[in-house]
Amino acid sequence: MPRRQPRLRFALPLLLAACSSSADLVVQSKEQFRKGNFYQAFYALQSARAAGYRSEELDRLYQPYRQAFLLKRAQRRVFDNEDALALQDLAQVLAVDPDNPIAVLWTRKAKEKLARRSTDRGDRAVANGDLEVGLLAYHEALEFVPGYPDAQDGISGVVATWQKRRDKAESRYLEGVRALAEDLFAQTEYHMLIALDADPEHEAAKRSKREAVERLHEIRFEKAVQAIESGHYNAALHDLEQVKRESPDYPGLDARIAEAEREIEAETLATKGERALFRGEYEKARESIDAAFELSRRERPRYNDLLLMTRDREYGDKYVVAKDAELQGRLEDAVARYRKIEEEYSGFLDVAARISDLQASIDLATEAYDAGAKAEEEGNLDQAIEKFADAALLYPKFRDVKARLEGLRQRRENEVNR
Repeated sequence: MPRRQPRLRFALPLLLAACSSSADLVVQSKEQFRKGNFYQAFYALQSARAAGYRSEELDRLYQPYRQAFLLKRAQRRVFDNEDALALQDLAQVLAVDPDNPIAVLWTRKAKEKLARRSTDRGDRAVANGDLEVGLLAYHEALEFVPGYPDAQDGISGVVATWQKRRDKAESRYLEGVRALAEDLFAQTEYHMLIALDADPEHEAAKRSKREAVERLHEIRFEKAVQAIESGHYNAALHDLEQVKRESPDYPGLDARIAEAEREIEAETLATKGERALFRGEYEKARESIDAAFELSRRERPRYNDLLLMTRDREYGDKYVVAKDAELQGRLEDAVARYRKIEEEYSGFLDVAARISDLQASIDLATEAYDAGAKAEEEGNLDQAIEKFADAALLYPKFRDVKARLEGLRQRRENEVNR
């Protein structure tokens, strides 16, 4: 995956400009939620948080609005036959609220649909004579809904069919033995092939069965490898663990399981880091995402982007504080804060330009102030007032410039009146 350049540094000024309306986003979110527009309600809260807005009300609303959003999306996915994705959303809801009645209901609906789908697939496989594929599909249905009647009926049908085949295999086997006794080798081969086809568990067919099982494991293993390559680590682990139960010594299996488990653990750490990032807990975010980066081998570019985003968000907050100091006329404090940002994150936004502009104002104010002080010592009242006025214009809060300027103007007025 190519490394993306962090975009937040370019979007940050827009976000800062929108901060004043972030409270309005919370109000809009509440209104949308009241209308039942859970997507829009949660999106508005997300937008406010993305803009750096923080409030007790936002934190209070975030989790219930997120739950409502996930439930709504899960329901839509069930209607769209995206039941596996719906279960992922519902699992997130149940992780926070295990007894949520809506999530429990829709989880059951999604699993029943998946069980129905697996059973139908099993029925089609059995109809095509693929009994092993059909049996796997029926058992998959039972994993979704234990005791699912149609799947159990399907398994019973497969068992009955196998029994018929075993009876047929035994009969054909005896025919083959008789043919062999009479040196009828072509007929012997014919009867034995039918016996093996009818009952793969027949003693004479065991080697063929082992080859078939190995082939099934090979297919499942390759499917898991493809899932790992596409970033679906949980799905990969599910297939790999099935192979592990039936063929624990399969070549390369343990390494692939370790790889999938490692990436799943890294994903968990990264998710924890993202949550800390949204809360503004940057040190915790870095710690979790750094750990995910070190653990992962396949998702490092994505976790690197998260680290860059964390850095930009953190220094964006520091930038706001420095800019507030600047807007309040505390130029030296602002310069000190900007310099700290520049030292730790060179090139961030327009920090270097602001340092240059502010330092120029400070230097010119200092120069004018010193010239005013010198003129005052020499008794040149008009020149002193002029220089102190220049300093006050450049840096209104510089030292005691306002007080001195006011004092000098009063002295001049007293002299004129005298």
